[in-house]
Amino acid sequence: MVDGLNASGNIPVKIVYKGTANSSKEVEAVMQAANNTPACAGVITWMHTFSPAKMWIKGLQALEKPLLHFHTQYNEEIPWDTIDMDFMNLNQSAHGDIEFGHICTRMRIARKVVTGYWKNPDVQKKIAVWARVAAGVADAKSVRCLMFGMNMNNVAVTDGDRVEFEQRLGYHVDYYPVSSLMEYLKKVTEEETDTLVEEYKKLYTIKIDETGEKVYWEKVRNAAKAEIAIRRVLKDKGATAFTTNFDDLGDADCGGLVSYNYFSGEPVTGLSEGRPLFVRNALDKFTLANFMRSHLYASVGVLKIGNDILFKDEKVKVERITGHGGLFKTPGVGQKVLAAALGSPISVMETAGEGGAWGIALLASYQINNASSFSLPDFLEKVVFAGNKGSEIAPTPEDIAGFDTWIQNYTACLPVEAAAVQYKK
Repeated sequence: MVDGLNASGNIPVKIVYKGTANSSKEVEAVMQAANNTPACAGVITWMHTFSPAKMWIKGLQALEKPLLHFHTQYNEEIPWDTIDMDFMNLNQSAHGDIEFGHICTRMRIARKVVTGYWKNPDVQKKIAVWARVAAGVADAKSVRCLMFGMNMNNVAVTDGDRVEFEQRLGYHVDYYPVSSLMEYLKKVTEEETDTLVEEYKKLYTIKIDETGEKVYWEKVRNAAKAEIAIRRVLKDKGATAFTTNFDDLGDADCGGLVSYNYFSGEPVTGLSEGRPLFVRNALDKFTLANFMRSHLYASVGVLKIGNDILFKDEKVKVERITGHGGLFKTPGVGQKVLAAALGSPISVMETAGEGGAWGIALLASYQINNASSFSLPDFLEKVVFAGNKGSEIAPTPEDIAGFDTWIQNYTACLPVEAAAVQYKK
């Protein structure tokens, strides 16, 4: 029967015959062996005619793997004209299956029951379904999942308990910083990206969306780079799965939403007073992701306006921009926003999120601790940034274009902010 099931081509795993268990000790030994064999996904049982079920109790108590009770017999038909007790003892299973079903039910043992002739393809396919589930359960016991973000914030069915998850299903979930993932992303070459994009073209039907060919293929290339980076992280960390946060998928231009964080006046935009303000119209894409992203953009909105004067009007060139302050407390987030705003890679050190008047403290250190009389550029390079273990994030063309659109909306709505100052006292 085992050879026939394996040869059928319908069972996705190999079934191994373990002999007939004739006593409580033998049953328990078989079940313990199944528990201790990593390659064993589960146990399939079928019964002898008179199989006293009490001998299964200790074994069923010990079993930690999925169980299938296969109610079958070797012969498809019963030879009514010649049947005798010897034939029944060797070939029939009715009483044994009733006994086994009774003890499993009494012990509240979770199991799958398949009834039917073992050569029947439909019966074999039922076993195959259970086998796939059992293999999935076995695989879950060794899964390590990296969490780049919660699945969906505020959604109850996906806001789970990682400890309970591992207790119940076996998946081990570890948080993995997005900033560390970005280090992998930076090392992805253009040649590797080209190769994967060509594979996409062979595998999928490509339909250019409303953004146009140039922007569309840039998005595809970004996705390809992300896939390569994530696959490498998973391999290096011994993980086979990851989760992200749908809230991270906000639009690069915030969907038209505009925020102002003006608690006081802002001379760069010509306002002597300020009011915290959020502006949208009925057709803007008002999502939580876009709402939060617009507030992050607002934190560097005025900086963007000032730097546009330096970079675009005055043609100032910079070799390196280093960020420091509370904006960078959460790795990668503020860094990515500032990179999009300035259109330039942003570096941060490990202590970037500590805050404080870093710039003036740095100049003070230059005056006091500059025993070698370095110039300021040399002091920065050889003292401040020496041995820097920080990270750098470069903006994508899509993020730069998105921020540029957002800042246009920001400046266009400044009269709304001015009106709020005038009328909201």
